Amino acid sequence: LTFGLDGNLYVCSSLTNSILRYRGPLAIDPGSPLPASGQSGATFVASSSGGLLRPASLAFGPDKHLYVAGQPMGILRFAGTTGAFFDTFIPAGVGGLTMAQSMAFDQEGRFYVSDFSDAVHRYDALGNFIGDLLANSVSVDLGSPLGMAFDAQGALFISANIYDSVVRYDRGILVILSAPGSVDIRVDYASTDETASASSDYFALSGTVTFPPGQTSRRILLATKDDLE
Repeated sequence: LTFGLDGNLYVCSSLTNSILRYRGPLAIDPGSPLPASGQSGATFVASSSGGLLRPASLAFGPDKHLYVAGQPMGILRFAGTTGAFFDTFIPAGVGGLTMAQSMAFDQEGRFYVSDFSDAVHRYDALGNFIGDLLANSVSVDLGSPLGMAFDAQGALFISANIYDSVVRYDRGILVILSAPGSVDIRVDYASTDETASASSDYFALSGTVTFPPGQTSRRILLATKDDLE
């Protein structure tokens, strides 16, 4: 489940293959059903819309669309205000995606999906696969990854079902400012080949890291291809 930008609560319903919506805690009647236009009960995304089957998790993206992970359809995207089917953002099989469990977006809009195959896949904002961030070989405590969340610095925390543990992935580069700013500070970055090659050793990455006012450090997560062997 998740709260939307409108403050309402959105819930996966595996039994009905739909997404339900309820009024948020600040409403006059919190918890009451809030269906989308043309729907009944609490239905926001209609049953089986776009091939929706056994939804497991959901999240609102930077584009304000609703992303839904399910089995075996991959990641579907729905209009965040109407619940109408938008597209299949990531089809099953792309980047090794088999049984999506949970999703998270990093500060730069990259999309992370935990998979029942003991992996965390990473995609860009267009849904293109840009490598596995974390596989079971990286941490023996990662078995059947479930929930994921980023901390304020950019490290990724992953709950593991089989080992009843939480794994922190913080491999990468820590970017540090000499002093905090009073406004957002943005720093562009890009990986380049030297002794290691993106074709065989690591997943290339580029983007812009943003430091909010008062913050002096941000982490850029990286992954080497050796980690996945």
